[in-house]
Amino acid sequence: GLAKFKDRKVEARTLMVLYPNKMHVVTTEASGIRQLTDLKGKRISTGEPNSGTEVMAMRLLEAAGIDKDVQRERLSVAEGVNAIKDRKIDALIWVGGLPTAAITDLATTPGITLKLIDHAQYADAMNRKWGPLYVKGTIPANTYKGQTADVTNLDVWNLLVADRKMSDQMAYTIVKTLIEKKDELVAVHREAKNITLEAQASGSPIPFHPGARKYFEERGVKMPN
Repeated sequence: GLAKFKDRKVEARTLMVLYPNKMHVVTTEASGIRQLTDLKGKRISTGEPNSGTEVMAMRLLEAAGIDKDVQRERLSVAEGVNAIKDRKIDALIWVGGLPTAAITDLATTPGITLKLIDHAQYADAMNRKWGPLYVKGTIPANTYKGQTADVTNLDVWNLLVADRKMSDQMAYTIVKTLIEKKDELVAVHREAKNITLEAQASGSPIPFHPGARKYFEERGVKMPN
């Protein structure tokens, strides 16, 4: 939060926009939940206490006008999946990569048909209140068993940041290496496939380091002001 930095501002600069974490609003076909506002009065998990998932979940529910109208549990994604299986909750909210193993587990459970809820329409309201943090995204069809259509969602981008005092040459070299050795990164962690030049143009809530900006502009990226 902001409080711990009140008297000691951190002069961070973005080196690179990496890859998105994707919000999931997860339920089952049998629940009857078809849109976010159908969660009103339902039992849902908003993620573990003080987690990024919980922060984002509460902001989403507030934007939908139902944050005071849900019966809330604070479970991990694995605990939430088990609670849905046991019919102890109706839905869960989770922010993570694709596919998330626990949600895959739910989707492949006999007798359960997964249902993901569209929610990208709340991005503008959330950004007006909290700043330009959230991006409209998509969970592609067939990411999970039984998911036959794309689902619109909210993405939040992971950033690689550094102190503004880092030299321009060091910043330039780091981003050049990450972009030009991307195949080696993908071999270690498949989310690295989502590191792209195009993503840099989508912007960052904090300014880019001048050395990083120089590299991306040389590669033809139209960088945000």
